[in-house]
Amino acid sequence: MAVQVKLFTLAFQEEIQGFDTTEFDDFMKDRRVHNVYEHFFQKDDRYYWAILLGYEEPVDSIHGQKAAWTNAQRELWEMLKNWRLAKARSTKTAPFLIMHDKQLVEIIQKMPENLTAMQNVRGIGEKKAQSFGNEILGVIAEWKKKQQLARENTAQKT
Repeated sequence: MAVQVKLFTLAFQEEIQGFDTTEFDDFMKDRRVHNVYEHFFQKDDRYYWAILLGYEEPVDSIHGQKAAWTNAQRELWEMLKNWRLAKARSTKTAPFLIMHDKQLVEIIQKMPENLTAMQNVRGIGEKKAQSFGNEILGVIAEWKKKQQLARENTAQKT
């Protein structure tokens, strides 16, 4: 697949004391990033953040895997993506810098139960496991609890 290029120019917003990355985050949801070049500049007493991306459109292998998922796995995917987006916004960084889609897919496949197991996911080393592992394990635990409640509700109806 060919690498494509896109430029974002984000203006500093006084009311949020930062850059609104919503458009950028939405664009990056399912794309694979190859290169990121960024530059901060000032024009007419306003600050800007320019981001040049080299990226690929969604990778078929990830989408092929997701197509075979159960509804429960899709729900976990959405929960993990929502966690990643919230974390990215709170740290004022891009979601793909928090965790790539491939890593989220592998988390769903491997279902790690502790920080050591989390490091078996490609691209998650000790530092990333320490930084985000407990939060991810919390998302998985919340998802498991929802699944258990759904099974109990289904069992009560029968």
